[in-house]
Amino acid sequence: MLHFCRAELLQQNYFHAVLEASKSVADKLRALVGVTGDGSLLVDATCSVSSRPKQIEARYGVPPGAWCCRVGLTGDPSDGIKDVPGIGPVTAARLLQGGLRLEDLRGSGQLTGRTGQRVLDNLATVIRWRDLARMRTDIPVPHRRDDGPSPPLPAPADFVTLLNLW
Repeated sequence: MLHFCRAELLQQNYFHAVLEASKSVADKLRALVGVTGDGSLLVDATCSVSSRPKQIEARYGVPPGAWCCRVGLTGDPSDGIKDVPGIGPVTAARLLQGGLRLEDLRGSGQLTGRTGQRVLDNLATVIRWRDLARMRTDIPVPHRRDDGPSPPLPAPADFVTLLNLW
């Protein structure tokens, strides 16, 4: 999300940084399932337990569990994830058909010709990109339940330095 709000953070414009980041979340949700709308209608349409997996597979050719594998192959420019040259959405879906994951591709017989060689040459990187795109659920995230103000945000320069972006 830093891609969408980096300029605002560098200007120490936190209000607009949060606004831009939240807009990017809504844009990602819309793109993920191909719906329009805002607010609760958008969240309901994209997070419905019964319809979302079917919508994702129908639109992208992979089930939700293979989404990050697809991103590893096709890339995601908005998040700075590079693609494997020549691997688009259709080829990624074909490679992952039948429930295959990236780790399964080497012995699957799917990696043939120049396309297969490109995937093999980039497989370690593709797995790293997939892992970057995957949501971590094993790290506890502390949260506050009081209604008091949150602690002050760091200055953007400190934030950028801390993340080694400068």
